[in-house]
Amino acid sequence: MPHSYDHQNLADMPLEQAKESILKCLDVFNEELDGFDAKESVYNFAYNASTPEIEEWLGTQVRAFRTGGQALNPWPNSQMKKLTCISQGLRILTSF
Repeated sequence: MPHSYDHQNLADMPLEQAKESILKCLDVFNEELDGFDAKESVYNFAYNASTPEIEEWLGTQVRAFRTGGQALNPWPNSQMKKLTCISQGLRILTSF
């Protein structure tokens, strides 16, 4: 699951720069992982941050993508591109 090339918030940059960053990430996955196919992958936005413009374009590059949004997604189907979640990363709290 590609996540990003350099963990930038793509929503904070111009669309063309965001596209370049995503393509660079997908290129690295393609070069380093045998059998990787971007069209079958789920791209996970760093910080769960995207824009409608990036999402529209990315939907033509990958099978699906995950970004910020509702905690519950609709029932999956073959046409579904956008998956949403409310959390960012994993936080482990311990007490001693």
